[in-house]
Amino acid sequence: MVYVNPVDISNIKDCNFYHTIDIPGHGTQVGSWDLRGGESNYVGNIDLNNKRVLEIGTASGAMCFYMESKGAEVVACDIPSNVEDFKTWTIPRENHNIEEHVEKIDKVKNSYWFCHKAFNSNAKVIYHNACDVFPNIGRFDLATFGCVLLHMRDPFLALQNVAKLTDTIIVTDMNRNIPKNCMRFEAHIDGNTWWTMSPTIIISFLKTLGFENIQTTEHRQKIKKQSQLDNSRMFTVIAKR
Repeated sequence: MVYVNPVDISNIKDCNFYHTIDIPGHGTQVGSWDLRGGESNYVGNIDLNNKRVLEIGTASGAMCFYMESKGAEVVACDIPSNVEDFKTWTIPRENHNIEEHVEKIDKVKNSYWFCHKAFNSNAKVIYHNACDVFPNIGRFDLATFGCVLLHMRDPFLALQNVAKLTDTIIVTDMNRNIPKNCMRFEAHIDGNTWWTMSPTIIISFLKTLGFENIQTTEHRQKIKKQSQLDNSRMFTVIAKR
């Protein structure tokens, strides 16, 4: 079976929320990212109605459920709970316990399933490493990478795999004033981040993969830094064949 069966998470204490989400009957659950009100900008203000969407890196599902609310049929993809898969996402640093990292991510997955039930979502879920060729899940109108390429050891390979499934790719990431066509190696600094990438290198990747119609937008999103919310500068690249 390609898609996983829904997981019944009844205790919210078993969850780790990556996104801040207003959950029916449970109030506001606070996460590291608060995209509320900025969701449309996050995906380049693209029309989602009647679109089949592959979302890479769903985490707690804030964007998944938003896109679904706008009429999209969503397949949410996240990394499997497999140490070998995590080695392509987690920095191989001394004293870095991958098993502990997997456990934290599993609690994020719990938050997704808790929300999935609360929102009566019809979204399907696949646990798959985007750096591996995808199983037969059909074609999509568009695919999204929401602040996830920076966590992958091989971001071009992930884009290449997804490009086989769609003619539109949307990449959103943090805008950190990296020189044009550059990506900066961050693994020696941050145990959760491989790269900081400029918008232009993302564009170059996508053009190499055959996406010639490309637009870039800029916006701000709220991220929690040291217990404070910061309006971080973001960019979104919308690429079409």
